[in-house]
Amino acid sequence: MLVTKKQFLLFTLMPLHFGAFIYILFRPSNLILNSWLENAHFKPLLLKNHFIKQLSYSLPFSLWAIAFINTILVIWGNRINRNSIYWIVFSLIISPLTELLQLSRFVPGTFDIYDLLFLLLFITAFILLIKHKLKFSM
Repeated sequence: MLVTKKQFLLFTLMPLHFGAFIYILFRPSNLILNSWLENAHFKPLLLKNHFIKQLSYSLPFSLWAIAFINTILVIWGNRINRNSIYWIVFSLIISPLTELLQLSRFVPGTFDIYDLLFLLLFITAFILLIKHKLKFSM
């Protein structure tokens, strides 16, 4: 099998946890998750630097997208074939598509070009990092 525990740890578990950590620590307290944490006397940090603030908004979604794409690859054993290609392509386009559909208000949320740019950057970087592990057999 082409999938390793290291791949699962690095590209699924770590991005999920790191994205959640950023979300909880740096996002406003009016989010549902943070309102739950207020009962435990937790307050998010306030950010003043614009780039860092933007990063705290865009990075979690990008990390979660990478974790989702990697999970699909892990399920299919890093094999790209006639059966897996649809799921892999779906995993690659669903996150950017969701962001674009926010622009047309088809999906609830606020479209942000930085979210889309971070997402495309992270997906591209992930593909470049993982491409040597993929096995093609169409």
